[in-house]
Amino acid sequence: MAQVSAVIIRMGELAPQQQQERRKKGSAASKTTAPKSKADTMTCASCGEANPKGSKFCLDCGRPFKAQCGACSETLPPKAKFCNACGEQVDA
Repeated sequence: MAQVSAVIIRMGELAPQQQQERRKKGSAASKTTAPKSKADTMTCASCGEANPKGSKFCLDCGRPFKAQCGACSETLPPKAKFCNACGEQVDA
């Protein structure tokens, strides 16, 4: 007799195939909302996704961004008005 396996999905959960489809749709949506120009983007160090300049969190993986100098990419302390590495004025 052939063995039958049953998958029971609890209310609110998605089947593995549905989860995969949602991930694909979510990934495609984040790529269409990201700006096209490199000058208007910042790249996530964790996943490599392009995000709009000034983002606090990555659209793709959700990791937080640290403020970086636009001229030298040095990490900036909170509320900095100038970069302490190159002296460039920080955009508000």
